[in-house]
Amino acid sequence: MVTTRTILLTGASGKIGRVLTLALLNEGHSVIGTTHRKESAERLMDDFAAFAKAGTFHAFDVDFSQQEVGPNIVDTLAAYGAFPDVVIHNARSQGALAIGPDNVTRRDAFIEELTLDVMAPYEMTMALVAVPQTRLNNIILISSIYGVVAANSHLYDDPASQSPIQYSVAKAAQIHLARELAIRLSGQGVRVNAVSFGGVEGRVSEAFKARYANLCPQGRMLDESEVIAPISYLLSEGASGMTGQNLIVDGGWTSW
Repeated sequence: MVTTRTILLTGASGKIGRVLTLALLNEGHSVIGTTHRKESAERLMDDFAAFAKAGTFHAFDVDFSQQEVGPNIVDTLAAYGAFPDVVIHNARSQGALAIGPDNVTRRDAFIEELTLDVMAPYEMTMALVAVPQTRLNNIILISSIYGVVAANSHLYDDPASQSPIQYSVAKAAQIHLARELAIRLSGQGVRVNAVSFGGVEGRVSEAFKARYANLCPQGRMLDESEVIAPISYLLSEGASGMTGQNLIVDGGWTSW
């Protein structure tokens, strides 16, 4: 039997975010999704209208570059009258992946990526833990195999732009953030883990898929459906003893 929870999911309008939103709602959880743009939040409310009507889905826009993102999140959740049991940090921004014409990442792009992956999740977490009526007991950070190993240049036509350095460095920091928070919040009964996914199929060329297959022991990219079970596991009572870990789901990519 699944214990239903209220889950705050950032980046709910992205590829993985939408897959997780639907799966979590179908499992009976209540989901509060964030997205960067107001129109994206409105589209999510339309797409999940049946759940929104039942009161199990809300969506709102938030700019994670704000310095006061933690208090702003708390104020919005207070207005909904719902504080989460679980936070899944999944926010992304294509703008943060920009590099200069000389193939060098500018400081603002590095800062934006680090803000999304490390600073904003930290600020949100600490703000939610401090709320007197908090129910938070489980945090999951969606990371990447490139936080574990360096990008493989053989996968890309243009490695500098297609796999910018700020992404990998920030994802590595994000995995360590999970470890740090797991230790620092253990006395408050909060578990913190990361999940590092390999490449997920979609929006890539057939040539890219073929190169990826040649570099991966399983010989393929992950299917979108394969991102669900690891999250469901970390939400389950079966994972109650698991904290400070990085669960790698990559078809064996990091094994060689």
